Amino acid sequence: MVNLLQGPVGWKRKQAGMNDNNEQGSGVDGELQAHIGRKLKAAYDDILGQPVPDRFLELLKALEEKEKTQQIDGAASSGEAR
Repeated sequence: MVNLLQGPVGWKRKQAGMNDNNEQGSGVDGELQAHIGRKLKAAYDDILGQPVPDRFLELLKALEEKEKTQQIDGAASSGEAR
């Protein structure tokens, strides 16, 4: 698992919006933002590489079958052929 809490030196102060002189800053600086972006991308890439759980595949198949049945029933009740 990716640890998002490991970051560049001084990240806690920057996260709190403080600069090196203990003055209130304008938000997250570019270096910290880039670091967070890299960590998030690594985490999402790891998740995307995992297989879809069997239960989700079963639910998707059941949904597709229900949609097909509804389309057939709708076409039959309106007199249309598909």
